[in-house]
Amino acid sequence: MLQRFILSCVIMLFVFLANVVSFSAFAMDEYAVKSTWILNFTKFIEWPDSESKNAKNICVIGKSEITNYSQLFKESSYNLVSEKNLSNIPSNCRIVFIGESEVDRLDEILGVINSNLVFTIADSADFAKKGVMINFVVDENKIKFVVNNNAIKKAKIHVDPSLLEIALKVID
Repeated sequence: MLQRFILSCVIMLFVFLANVVSFSAFAMDEYAVKSTWILNFTKFIEWPDSESKNAKNICVIGKSEITNYSQLFKESSYNLVSEKNLSNIPSNCRIVFIGESEVDRLDEILGVINSNLVFTIADSADFAKKGVMINFVVDENKIKFVVNNNAIKKAKIHVDPSLLEIALKVID
């Protein structure tokens, strides 16, 4: 009887761990796709001061699985940098990925960034409506994105119209 109980516990533990691992694998795949999207976005974005010294830094604010893909960014000549000090962003970052953990500081972050030619990307619900330029969403089990064209125009950053055409939604 004790052996049967132990065997049942081991099986339940195995099933639990299998579910955790498969969820983790999905999460990692999700951020690999988002990392690839971010790198592809750079091909569609043009800054007025394109020769700026910070043109190759993509900064992450807050906690995000995207930081696990720094090698992918290095292979493309971009540096993925975790940035904790908001005042460093205008001089150190060309693109900022705002982690979901920063929902309470979003207004503060955007206040520092928006007037400084920094392109903003996030993956939290409704961040595009709040002023983030591109926000990832999951739609029909696919990673898509919403573009806030108003925020882009306000920052005087040019985005190729073909990027807007493939967006799930464009906020004007």
